[in-house]
Amino acid sequence: MNYKENIERALRSTARRGVENVIAWLDRNRFYEVPASVKFHNNFAGGLAKHSWEVYEEALRQSEQLKDVTLPADSLILCALLHDICKTDVYRVSPVNGRPYSNPENFRKGHGLRSVKMLEDLGLELQHDEIMAIWWHMGVYEVSREQYPDMYARAQTIPLCRVIQRADSRAAAAACEAK
Repeated sequence: MNYKENIERALRSTARRGVENVIAWLDRNRFYEVPASVKFHNNFAGGLAKHSWEVYEEALRQSEQLKDVTLPADSLILCALLHDICKTDVYRVSPVNGRPYSNPENFRKGHGLRSVKMLEDLGLELQHDEIMAIWWHMGVYEVSREQYPDMYARAQTIPLCRVIQRADSRAAAAACEAK
């Protein structure tokens, strides 16, 4: 599967202000080349793009199961595909041995909020629920919940947040099982 082509097509379909800046940035910053993790899911070159696409596919499945709520397609696309954008400068693959490693200077907990800030800096127009879904996609594992308990509690009431959290968790678990 050509993840780059599929991701770019999906992002463009949102017609969101700033999306072309994000697409160009992804290409310049090796989004399609870096792993999604060092030890766990999609820990290989291109793993971040693969993981992001798998989260999108799982988010679609999750959203179809919602009762009384229809989530906007562009919100699912943006949140699922860009929730881990900040990992582009965290993970690398060694040219020497082909193994993934992390850049300790950029490895910080709370990467959901860092991804939101990067997207805003790129000029991507995000709605409140999208910001919350990207920020809190790690759910209870998000370190910033300790600093922002009220915001974490609010995030848990937003259907988009719950869908992205579940999709991220399930996609990562499925990738680990497939190893």
